[in-house]
Amino acid sequence: MDRKKVALVAFSFISGIGCKTLLKLLNLYPDLERLWSASNSEVWALPLTNEQINNIITARADINIDNKIASIQKQGINILTILDDHYPKLLKQIYDPPAILYYQGDISILNIPDRLAVVGTRKISNYAKAILPNLLKPIVNSGIVIVSGLALGVDGLAHQIAVSDHKPTIAVLGSGLDWSSLYPPQNFQLAQQICHHGLLVSEYPPGTSGVPGNFPMRNRIISGLCQGTLVVEAALRSGSLITAYQALEQNREVMAIPGSIHLTNSQGTNKIIQRGAKMILEPSDILSLYHLQTSTGSSPNQELNKIEKQIINLLVVEHLTIEKIYQSCKIDVESLNATLTLLELKGLIKQQGSYYFINK
Repeated sequence: MDRKKVALVAFSFISGIGCKTLLKLLNLYPDLERLWSASNSEVWALPLTNEQINNIITARADINIDNKIASIQKQGINILTILDDHYPKLLKQIYDPPAILYYQGDISILNIPDRLAVVGTRKISNYAKAILPNLLKPIVNSGIVIVSGLALGVDGLAHQIAVSDHKPTIAVLGSGLDWSSLYPPQNFQLAQQICHHGLLVSEYPPGTSGVPGNFPMRNRIISGLCQGTLVVEAALRSGSLITAYQALEQNREVMAIPGSIHLTNSQGTNKIIQRGAKMILEPSDILSLYHLQTSTGSSPNQELNKIEKQIINLLVVEHLTIEKIYQSCKIDVESLNATLTLLELKGLIKQQGSYYFINK
C-alpha cells in the first residue's frame, strides 16, 4: 500500500474524523502523507473543529499505522481505499462514499458489473421464505451478484440462495469483520461460507461492535454498490425502507414485492409501490432492468411438492377460489397464499378475479 493510502487509513483511526471529514481532507489536501507529518501550526490551519484538530495532534504521536495495518492483515482482513483503481465505480458516484473499506474474500467480485441489493425484515414470513428462492435463483444464475447486509431474515436468506448455488454474493456489515465483532453472531457460519464464495465488506475497522447507529450508514453502501434495490418485506418504519430511500437519492432503481394489506411487514413494501417503486411479480421483472433474460437451466416447473401437486390436480378439474382450495388442502392461509404465488411465479397457474385456474 502506498504512503498516501496509508495516511488516509491513519486519519480514519482518529476519533471524530468520519467519512465526510476524510473526503473533505482528501479534496483539500491531496498530499495526505505530508499532512500527516505537518507541523502543529499547519494542522491548526485546517478547516476543522478544535476537537478534531486536538484529536489529530494527539493521535499522530500515538498511532503506529504500519503496525495497525499489519495487525489487521494478520486477521485475514484487507483494506480498499477510495484511491484504489478497483474501488467500485457505482459506489464512488454516491454523495458520501466510504473512504475506507475493509474486506475478506474475493475482491474481484466487485468487477462483476451487475449487482442487486436485496433487503427486508428480520422477521421473515413463510410467504417470503417460499417465494424468494424461486425469485432469486434465476437472478443469480443470470450472473447478477446479490448484495445484502447479513442480517437475520431476508438478508440471510438472500445470501444463502446465492451460496447454495455456488454463486458470488456480497455482505455489507455494520460491524468489524473480525470474528469476535461480526454481527449478527447467529450468521457466523454463513459469513464464513460467503468468505469462500463471495465477499464480506465493512467501512468499520476490526473491533467495531454492531451498534444500532452503524446500520443506517451501512445501508447506503448496500444500495450504492448496486443498480437496483429490491425490498422483500418491510414495515412502514424499518431499516429496509431507509435503504430504499437512499437508493432513490442515489438515482438507483427501487423495486418491491407486494404483500397482503393486512400484514405489518407488507405495509412498507406496498407503500413504496404506491409511490412509484417497481412491483416485482416474477424474475423477468428484475432481469429487464439489467437487460437480461432468464438463464436457460432447469425449469422451475420440474419439481413440485405435495401441496403444489394437490393444487394443480384440483385446478385441472375446475376453476376455484382460494376458499375452496383452502378447504381441500387443509393448510394455513399464509402457507397457501405463498404456494399459490409460487405456482404463479412458475407459470403454472393464473388468477383472474377471485378464481385460480391452470395456465394453458
